[in-house]
Amino acid sequence: MFFLVIILHFYFAMNLIFHILEKLVEGYLAKYDLRANTLAIKFKNGVRMIDAKKVKSIIWLDSLTHTPRYFVNAKDYKDESSQLTGLLEVLVDGQLPLFAQSYLEEKEIGFFVSFLSLFEKGEREKKYELKKMYYAGNGNTLTKITSERDLLLSFGDFYWEMEEYIQKNKLDITMQSGLQKVFELYNTKFERLPDY
Repeated sequence: MFFLVIILHFYFAMNLIFHILEKLVEGYLAKYDLRANTLAIKFKNGVRMIDAKKVKSIIWLDSLTHTPRYFVNAKDYKDESSQLTGLLEVLVDGQLPLFAQSYLEEKEIGFFVSFLSLFEKGEREKKYELKKMYYAGNGNTLTKITSERDLLLSFGDFYWEMEEYIQKNKLDITMQSGLQKVFELYNTKFERLPDY
């Protein structure tokens, strides 16, 4: 049996800043176990597993690009019908934030491979694929974005303007980069200019 750890596109060499029970902790190497919803944090006296439910927010600092990625606890939010669990990545912050939640989907194994595994002893290995679900935030309620219509409906009165922007710039809203550009444009409409 092997221990599958998905670290949201990164590996163990990361710095970490996070809040546990309103206490700021920073500068530790860590990894996130997506299946178990736990954080493995390397302290001086060893590695400690912490349930992600106890973490308020996280800032991952990528050791290669030195860019931060922001995560919040999903328990503070709810989908239209249910309470969410795990960590949500904040892709765009503002009046209408864009969140992404990573999850593992069991991958279909081809017939030939699964047929051969019938003759092997021991446990059959499972294949997983990392997927993301995107949400538009409105307070503590999140709206799942599964289609272009869902995306445009989340913009309310700016529906037509945002649709025109997507078509004019030929944005692929099935990709994270396309979604980010649309949400960044929308949120710039609500940025307050400084008072002079």
